[in-house]
Amino acid sequence: MAARKTKAQKAWETYAKPFATALGITVEEAALALTPLVGNGEDAIDLLKNSNDTSDVEVITSFPDLPKAKVRKAVALLREVTEDAPVKDIVAGEQAAPVSYAILPTVPDDESFLTSLKTGGVLKIGSTEVISAVRAALAKNSGLYDVPNKLASKMEAFSNEQEEPCGAEFYKIMKMVTRRNYAEVLSAIDVDSKYVSEARKKQLLEKIDGILWPALSSFNEQLDKWLKLWQQGANSPLALASLVLGTQGPGAAPTMPGMAPPETSTVRDAADGVVDKINKVFAGYGIPIARALAWDANKIKNILEDNALPAQIGSTNKEQMLKSLGISVSSDYIRLEGNLTRYILAVMELDKVTAGNEELNYLVALAQLGTSIPWTDLGCRARTSDPVSTESNRKW
Repeated sequence: MAARKTKAQKAWETYAKPFATALGITVEEAALALTPLVGNGEDAIDLLKNSNDTSDVEVITSFPDLPKAKVRKAVALLREVTEDAPVKDIVAGEQAAPVSYAILPTVPDDESFLTSLKTGGVLKIGSTEVISAVRAALAKNSGLYDVPNKLASKMEAFSNEQEEPCGAEFYKIMKMVTRRNYAEVLSAIDVDSKYVSEARKKQLLEKIDGILWPALSSFNEQLDKWLKLWQQGANSPLALASLVLGTQGPGAAPTMPGMAPPETSTVRDAADGVVDKINKVFAGYGIPIARALAWDANKIKNILEDNALPAQIGSTNKEQMLKSLGISVSSDYIRLEGNLTRYILAVMELDKVTAGNEELNYLVALAQLGTSIPWTDLGCRARTSDPVSTESNRKW
């Protein structure tokens, strides 16, 4: 005899069945996918009903094996039905709610990132390649790719000084320097490792510096102009923090006193321009090269985690070893990697955002995220062309 369903189980089945049916899966499969996001407690339904607690992007990414557009359409079946609230002016002295980044795409952690490298889909420009490119460029700027050669040289010199043979770690690093095998990371796109050369790596990194960063900066300037135009038409000057997200109920638009938001077509056109530049950056062998560079960066990072390594070059600890290798990564730099990756993913996803309140919320959150990125430090100054040069005016 089948066990009698609890009241909570019946409530979940009633609530989730339309959503599961729209996706062509069972209620149980839907619950399994959503449990890491909202748990399986009594409040799971309430969390899914409110888009402020669980963004559309978070729900969509919970079903990686289903078409994104299909999940995006079905998400509405999970939300609490409310009428669109009217946009109201902010009264003087009213406290504004902070801008939320929850609406923007999330950045995968190292584990999911590496998994996507190994099991990527068809040969096309997607989030895996873009994440790889961003991480590769920042790894290059931090000096990470110079580490294997520097380590091998220092280990050999220290062994000679101590009149001791080189240890196993030395030969492991030398193997990395002299023989790179990307079969594991390139097998998903059926590309042979022989196409990955140092010249092609250098060319891709130069394209990122000369094309991608300026394109993103130009988009950010267009987004900033759009926002300022909205602000300038208001009854009183307000800073970005004066925008209100969601205070009128789920899905409500940000409000600005005295003026409706300007047309967003210029921002969307600028986003399309970024996508064109991304395609230009990855022209030729860009896809396998980006994946290989990201793979190199992670392999080097893993080597540096070896606690026995500092002593083999005469350093007392990891911090001293990194300084001797010329690597100094600050917390600001780590934050930059996360913010920059999230920003470019958000720009890539803009064409999928529905016009209206969702679009306004998305653009305001993206504009605020853009203020946290030091664009000039990326060498993103006004340019009339797409130079690809080894020289850079970046400040690191």
